[in-house]
Amino acid sequence: MPRTLRTALPPACLTLVLLATAGCTATGTFFDPTAEIKAAVGEALDDLADQPALHITGSVHLTTGMSRFGSYDATVLHDGTAWATFAGEWDGSGTMVSVEGAVHLKLTEDLWAGMEYGPVAAEELSGWVQVPAKNWHNPGTFFRPDLLADQLRTALATKGSLDIPLPTPETIDGVEAYRIAHESGWLTVTAEAPHRFVSVDELSFFSRDLVSSAVTIGEFTIEPATDDHIDDLGDRLLEALPAMDQPYSLIGSPSVTSDNFRADCVYPAGCTVELDVTAYATSDDPYTGDLLVIFSGEVRAKSSDKILASCEKTRAVLPWKETGMSCVATPDSSHNGDVYIVAWADSVVQYTYDTEAAIEYVTGALAEATGD
Repeated sequence: MPRTLRTALPPACLTLVLLATAGCTATGTFFDPTAEIKAAVGEALDDLADQPALHITGSVHLTTGMSRFGSYDATVLHDGTAWATFAGEWDGSGTMVSVEGAVHLKLTEDLWAGMEYGPVAAEELSGWVQVPAKNWHNPGTFFRPDLLADQLRTALATKGSLDIPLPTPETIDGVEAYRIAHESGWLTVTAEAPHRFVSVDELSFFSRDLVSSAVTIGEFTIEPATDDHIDDLGDRLLEALPAMDQPYSLIGSPSVTSDNFRADCVYPAGCTVELDVTAYATSDDPYTGDLLVIFSGEVRAKSSDKILASCEKTRAVLPWKETGMSCVATPDSSHNGDVYIVAWADSVVQYTYDTEAAIEYVTGALAEATGD
C-alpha cells in the first residue's frame, strides 16, 4: 500500500499559512488614502493647542447689531489673556481686553452713540467698560489655542475637508508645507514630521464660543504669535490695567423706576422734561455704591411721529434714593404742529476692579508664554 508523504510544519508556520489563506479569500487590508493627511493635520492641531500665544488679524462683529469692524488685530496667550484692537471703515475704533475671562472694552464715543446712547452718556462711557461675555465676542476664549484647535478639529471633520489624498507640498516662507482648503480659506501645516501648525488663512467663522456661548462672526487669519506680538501685548496691558480701577459695567441689570412725569413747552425756549427716578442694582451687580442714571427726553410730532428734538442728562446717584431729573429739548422753530413728549431713564453700574491682582496675573501669564 503506497504511503502518503506528509510535511510537518511548526505551529508558528502553520499560523502564517492560515492567515495568508484567509487574506486571499475573505478579509484583506483596507488602504485609506486620506489617512496620511488626517494624521498630519491631527498632529499639527495638537501643536496648535500647545502654542504659547496666537496672533489673529481680520474682521469681526463684536456683538449682535453692531457693524463689522474690517480692521481687527489680536494677540491671545495660551491661558486666554488677550489684547485686541479694531476699527471700522466709517465709524469708530476701540480696544478689547480679556483677563481671567472678564472682558473690558474701550470704544470711541461715536460707537456708543451708534448703540442708542446719546452724546452725554457716550462721553461717560468712553473709558473702560466691562461687557457680558455671553453677548460679546471674547478673543480670550474664542482664540485660546486649545479651544481653537478643538473648533478647527470639529469643523474639518464635519465639512469633510480632510477626505483627500496627501497633497503635494508647497514651499511657504522657505518651509515645505501642506495647504488644505477649508471653505473660504486654507489650513497650512508643515510637511515634515513632526507636523506643526503654520497658519489658518481667510477662515470664515460663524461659530458659538465654547466657553461663553456668544456667537462670533468674522473672517480671520491665525498664526503663532511672535516674541514681538507677546511683548506688545504685555506692554499695552500693563500700561492700561492701572487705569481700569473703576470701570462701568454692563453685566448686571440695574433697574430704574420713574413717576411724576412733567413737561412744559415754551416756544422758542424749548420743552422742559422732568421725571422722579429711583435706581437700584441687583445682588448680581458688582458696584461701588453709586449708579449712573441716564435720563433722556424726546419731543415728537403727533402727525408723523418724527423726533423734533431730544435731550439727555446723566447723574451719579445712590441706590434706592429718589432724585428728580430734567433736561430741555428745543424743537426747530419752523415746526408749528402738535407735539407729544416722552421720557425715560436707564442705569449703569460702576464697580471697583482689582487692578493689582490683574497685573500680578498678567505678569505670570506673560512669564509662562515667554518662558522667562
